[in-house]
Amino acid sequence: MVCGYRKRFRVPPVQAAPRLFLRFDGAAHQAVVRVNGRVAGQHRGGYTGFTVEITDLVDREGENLLTVQLDTREDP
Repeated sequence: MVCGYRKRFRVPPVQAAPRLFLRFDGAAHQAVVRVNGRVAGQHRGGYTGFTVEITDLVDREGENLLTVQLDTREDP
């Protein structure tokens, strides 16, 4: 099936690093990661970890919306 997750978040001042990344331990089978409606990255491959950079997509002062769309259908 195609499903997804949504989470609102703020960037803590402690993490005001010059570059920001999200690390996923795994996603089945295809994932599209968006921050504030813009694509941050895509991943193909069941249950394997991946990282996406979100530096240019986040609002460091306000609230952000992370969405992950997953297509869990088998796709050889």
